[in-house]
Amino acid sequence: MTQDDENKVSVQTLSDKMESYVVLQQGIDPAELTLEFVTAVVLSHAIQQSSTLTKRINETIESYKTHDFSQNNPMRVLVAEGRCPIDGDDESFELTPELQAVYEQSRKSIVQRDTEPETPSENSDDEQLDFRERSAFMIVKSGQRVGAIREATQGTDGIDVCGNNVPAKPGKTASIKLDNNSLERHEDGGIFTKVAGRLVFEGDAISVSPTLEINGYVDYSTGNIDFPGSIVVSQGVRDGFIVQSGKSITIGGLVEAAELVSGRDIALRVGMAGRGKGKIFAGRDLKTTYLDACDCKVGRDLTVENDINDCSVIVTRNMISPSATLLCGEIAVLGQCELSQAGTPSGTRAVITLGRVPEFDVMINEALDIINKCRARAQDCLNKLAELNADPECSSTKAELLTQLQFEAAEHEGKTQALMESISAAIAATELESPRLTIHRRLCQNAEIRAAGLNAVLQQDIEGPIEISLDSEGQLICKNLGDGTQVMLSIYAKIEKAAGSYTPDDLPEDLQRAA
Repeated sequence: MTQDDENKVSVQTLSDKMESYVVLQQGIDPAELTLEFVTAVVLSHAIQQSSTLTKRINETIESYKTHDFSQNNPMRVLVAEGRCPIDGDDESFELTPELQAVYEQSRKSIVQRDTEPETPSENSDDEQLDFRERSAFMIVKSGQRVGAIREATQGTDGIDVCGNNVPAKPGKTASIKLDNNSLERHEDGGIFTKVAGRLVFEGDAISVSPTLEINGYVDYSTGNIDFPGSIVVSQGVRDGFIVQSGKSITIGGLVEAAELVSGRDIALRVGMAGRGKGKIFAGRDLKTTYLDACDCKVGRDLTVENDINDCSVIVTRNMISPSATLLCGEIAVLGQCELSQAGTPSGTRAVITLGRVPEFDVMINEALDIINKCRARAQDCLNKLAELNADPECSSTKAELLTQLQFEAAEHEGKTQALMESISAAIAATELESPRLTIHRRLCQNAEIRAAGLNAVLQQDIEGPIEISLDSEGQLICKNLGDGTQVMLSIYAKIEKAAGSYTPDDLPEDLQRAA
């Protein structure tokens, strides 16, 4: 090869030495462009010899013969490349797949929820998907695996075209902070919860919060809430949403036609406007400003500051609401009931049941009816047994019939005993102490008081403060708390036996003591 041809062959290597190229100028005699010559030029630049290098040089020589230099001059071909280093991974926390899906969905759908219609379009597939069921929170149980901490890795070194080692950068050890009170790390790196609650990321800190705080409304941005701990909502709850807590619920704004369920207490800073669809169940106490058009069940005590309107309310212990007015609707209180006013001057239907829960009355009456039927059937079996025993005939058919009748009689007696025990428990729950109603301002005409199987409909207003209770003979009496005078409530009200209720006289003798 002439000196001129040699000058037309060169090698270019990138500054990081990860790629080398053979550069061929136009005009080299193809017969002089041999593998040995090109390889020698490449190796003179300290490029590492390899089978791949030889193959690529051969391919370059063949390509030179047909290369169109009018389009691309000089000809530049990659003949050697190094292996880049793979840097190590930093230490990281990885969620379990199911929690990662919740996390990604919550982040992706927040904007979508803000624009979701209140009701799905009739011409879309929205009706197949309840947006309220999408949770925006990673809610975890105690003892649940929530993820794992992946250790930092060293990475894999690379090598350049000259055969030199290119070191990888090792991953960084992050300062991941686990809350030791709510999370624990196992030997395999797995992270498990110690308590139930919401999994929370704050920078490099990971914890489980036993309280779910919502800075806004419960709406499409949050979805329905079902949380094992306490829930605090700064604003209100929109129509149709459900908030369930294993502990307590505190809501700062208006609750619309929604559903609230708590294992412990509920505090409503404003109240509920239920529009006939709202529901509240408090396992212990409920405190609220007002209740309107909703169903409400309270496991212990109820406190209302202002009005109760068009509601059905059941209170298992006491209702201590000395400033509240029952405009219309029904209240059933097992213990003491204290209100400012019941009813209105226009005579709206305001019903107060003392010492009983209507559902208990229905249950007890149904159970008493079943008891009577079971006892009648058992007695019928016993009568037939007596007839058969008096018959001197002996046969296998008679023996089988005797056994069947004895079994049926015992079965009916067993059902009767179980129902008797259930009724005793129900009566014990509803007769914890003598019912008492305290009215501070006014008990209005047409208001109804139900107690001890009696129904009293007020025929005129009674000015407070008064107290209505039962005397030793089970009659309703009215006491003026101002001067201490006491009269029969029948002076102000029409009193009849309450339909659907019961008195101890309605019970079998062996249950009358429990009543």
